[in-house]
Amino acid sequence: MAWTIILEDENKEPIITLSNELEIKFNDDKSNFKLLCFLDAYGDTIFNRLQMDDLIKDLQNLNLIEANPLLDEIKILAERCKNGEHTYLAFYGD
Repeated sequence: MAWTIILEDENKEPIITLSNELEIKFNDDKSNFKLLCFLDAYGDTIFNRLQMDDLIKDLQNLNLIEANPLLDEIKILAERCKNGEHTYLAFYGD
């Protein structure tokens, strides 16, 4: 499963786009993640700033299972989303 990840404003205008698509194999059970379990491989999943702490924790846990340098980039986008207003972190599936 692969996602294009974009930090967006309230008008769905891109602020920052992740350098590459993120591929997650979810070798572990998806239900172990609070938010990543809701990623839609074929659709769009959008998180708001109030969800960023949980998303960051999920990304840290995923990094322990599937090390990927893109996870650090996503954490940076998540921190920016968390500290911004009217910003959203969008995961666009294939």
